[in-house]
Amino acid sequence: EEQLADRLAERTEGHPLFAMQLLGHWIDRGDLEVGDQGFRVPEGRTVELPDDIHQLWLDRIDRLLEQFDESARDVVVAVELAATLGRQVDQREWTRLLAGANLAVPDGLVDRLIDRGLAERTADGWAFAHGLLVDSLTRRAREAGRLEGHHRRCARMLASMTNRDEPGPRERIAEHWVAGGCPDRALEPLFDEVDLCTRFGETANVERLLDRRGELLDRLEIPRNDPRRIEQRIR
Repeated sequence: EEQLADRLAERTEGHPLFAMQLLGHWIDRGDLEVGDQGFRVPEGRTVELPDDIHQLWLDRIDRLLEQFDESARDVVVAVELAATLGRQVDQREWTRLLAGANLAVPDGLVDRLIDRGLAERTADGWAFAHGLLVDSLTRRAREAGRLEGHHRRCARMLASMTNRDEPGPRERIAEHWVAGGCPDRALEPLFDEVDLCTRFGETANVERLLDRRGELLDRLEIPRNDPRRIEQRIR
């Protein structure tokens, strides 16, 4: 289906070998089903990178990280936390995030990532060179039992840096709480973001945010007479 094709192109950034490997991996695992318009990912199913692409990226990053004097685990966690923020890494956010984990940015790490073609400079910090590298780092964090904790750290860090009247960050905070295994903590920031978008006349965003909040209320099985349900209906 068109949506899956777009997702495949986005994940692989048009790299034909990665696209073929990723699609073949999904087919071999039975991750796809036939829909009205073609193959699609079933509702609620998550699809992962094939092991060969995953290991390719991890081998490249691990060879680089071995060069640092810091504890190997600390450097790995520093890079995983960056990946948890997303492909685009705001340097201020990353520095604050590491400080909250009692870590510091390893000297020269970003420069070496850039030299190896694994990252590039941006106006606000830096970005991973490929979305599949982000996928591999977050997958390793999940398999090691660290990813939910990383997301909770991101949520707390962003909340500490969010301007009271600035739209945008609260939705990020909410999604980190969801990914961190705390969907109930996502409800308030989503509602605050609805108020801000209403104030700024961003109607389309208001509807989208309320839909997302409604999904979480259903997921949490919040009863109809709960004040949070009533607020949702009033909006």
